[in-house]
Amino acid sequence: MKPIDPAMLCLSASTSSETPPLSCVPCSALQGAHTLTVAEFDGFSASGGMINFFLQDSKVKFELNLAAATTAGLDVSSKLIVVSRRYPPDGR
Repeated sequence: MKPIDPAMLCLSASTSSETPPLSCVPCSALQGAHTLTVAEFDGFSASGGMINFFLQDSKVKFELNLAAATTAGLDVSSKLIVVSRRYPPDGR
């Protein structure tokens, strides 16, 4: 079987009433697909997302769900892990 090339899926919080709600895009549907999921809204990491950007003290920071990335077969640099806020907070 030919290896799958990794991909990235970016989801954005929408202010449009015409956009489907977040529940229509479950990250679990991508499990094992070697796809990095990136977003910018509350609850994304808890729903299985891998990287979630947020504002803190007027700075853009990110939360990392290392378990989700590892499950998808992605390797995460230790440099990225060090500067992230981990999800869940205990880092497991």
